Amino acid sequence: GIKADELCAGMSAKQAYDEVCSFMASRFTYDFIKALNIKSGMLPDIDGAYSKKMGICQDLSAIMCCMLRSRGIPARLMIGDADGNYHAWVQVRIDGTDYFFDPTVAVNGVSRVRNYTVERYY
Repeated sequence: GIKADELCAGMSAKQAYDEVCSFMASRFTYDFIKALNIKSGMLPDIDGAYSKKMGICQDLSAIMCCMLRSRGIPARLMIGDADGNYHAWVQVRIDGTDYFFDPTVAVNGVSRVRNYTVERYY
């Protein structure tokens, strides 16, 4: 919340969304080591990933959702399949328009994904 307030002070919801997308893409990296050691049922580590500026898809998407929600922007952490891989990404609704952002693609954790299938969301 504090970082989002600092980054997005005085911005419209769409401007804040764009700013958070840019922040995620420019300040975070993908944690390839953690990705190799994932265990079933693992939950996002928001605090750890934020402090290291590194995480897997769930961590990065959860951080982004927290930042947006702290600004009053409805954001969903989407979980499902992305080109045959279990994955997480973000969906946002601003003024009746849905916006999609995959922070893992943005930080070069995976190449561009072509097919997303939603399993559930938070």
